[in-house]
Amino acid sequence: MPNKRRKYTAAEILSIFRIQHRLAAPLDPEADPTAVIRADMSVREWRWAMDLLPWRKLYPYLNAEFRIDLPATEWKAVLEPARWKKLWDVCCLIARHATLEIPGPVKLLGRECLSAGTFRTLKRNLQVKGVDVSRLRPSSKFGLYLARHYAPVLEEVTLTGLDPIDRIVQTRRKKGFWHAINIFDPDRYELSTGDVVTFRDLVGKMVRMSAIQNWALPADLESILEMEGYWEDDTFAPIRITVEAIEYQGKDLISYQAEFAPPDTGAEIDGDDWEAIFYLYLQETEPALVNGIRGDSESETCVLWTSDADVFRKMLARLVELLAKPEEVKRLRGRLD
Repeated sequence: MPNKRRKYTAAEILSIFRIQHRLAAPLDPEADPTAVIRADMSVREWRWAMDLLPWRKLYPYLNAEFRIDLPATEWKAVLEPARWKKLWDVCCLIARHATLEIPGPVKLLGRECLSAGTFRTLKRNLQVKGVDVSRLRPSSKFGLYLARHYAPVLEEVTLTGLDPIDRIVQTRRKKGFWHAINIFDPDRYELSTGDVVTFRDLVGKMVRMSAIQNWALPADLESILEMEGYWEDDTFAPIRITVEAIEYQGKDLISYQAEFAPPDTGAEIDGDDWEAIFYLYLQETEPALVNGIRGDSESETCVLWTSDADVFRKMLARLVELLAKPEEVKRLRGRLD
């Protein structure tokens, strides 16, 4: 199936800038990792936060990153004067011209495989940006490629509109005095990217995130709840999604719930344990979600719910992610003892 293409939205461009800042700013001593990338921030504030060049050198870079070819006059209109122009206008300009490529599945051993299609698309786009991909395989270490080709790799991952990398940490790969002073060795450093160790990890996470990003509640949900009282979905089996109207602490709410039977992980983990493990996982990966999620688990079933649809989507993404990491589950289970 061929890849699909559509225009970005301005909000998606802003999200890409936020992800890039979150990942890149802590590694750049001239950037400001504490800054908050906002639509209403000035271009000058954005440039300071990201350690970006003045507009004449910045716009060719933006053209190349987003695969567009806008003249200097159009860029200057949104980039200068930097103290007055807003980042949102930059996002709107890019969104009018840039195209988001959505990978489709390819046939692999007679079956359609979205992971293979996603990997091939990423590999091809990296090659277009000058990265040597002749030895790139799904098993290739992602951190090594990121260290050697930092800008194009980070760009291509974030241009998907997904956020599969939790963090980037720079570590010295080669020990000893000579390697410490040999600044010309391209393999002296390695970038650690959390649970994304190989390109297979990266692509798997991107495919799961894309599925959740494209998942939607039915447009007539309100009518369904009025007629049936609830709505269920098994798209992310073994997770069952249930949406229903409830009364909680004297208030009428909509409950967005995810439940599943504890899978066999080789350890004795019941539903209550899974709930506790998931909270530990959120504290490490997305602590802002913790207070918005409630549990109603029992030994046979893990049940998590929230009354906020946006929180539920983020919770679902993390839950799908955790279920695909049996070793991480075992590690977190050890913290409960």
